[in-house]
Amino acid sequence: MSNLLSEKREALLLRLGENLRAQREVVFSQTTEEFSERFGLYGVVISPEEVAAMEAGSPDTPISFWMAAFQIMQVSDAIVAASKSNAALFLASAKHVDGIEEEVRKALIAKGSES
Repeated sequence: MSNLLSEKREALLLRLGENLRAQREVVFSQTTEEFSERFGLYGVVISPEEVAAMEAGSPDTPISFWMAAFQIMQVSDAIVAASKSNAALFLASAKHVDGIEEEVRKALIAKGSES
């Protein structure tokens, strides 16, 4: 992985962690210990130290912890919806169209050489 992508991932994890900390402190007014207990409502057992690691942007946090955190923050549906990248779908569609155009071009060339 390029250093640029690694830096981007680290920056995103830091932002996620900051958002989680803000939710814990401002919305729930809870300590990391109290907040870690909240994860149990979503079937996740997490220690206060693991909550602190998430808030610090640890890249070692299991995705199940983040999914529970997104549910706690009430953004899980938005996260799933955002994972459907319109740009990626557009590029995939464009590649598909390019493939079809190439097949048509080959067929026309083949047909022209038969005449």
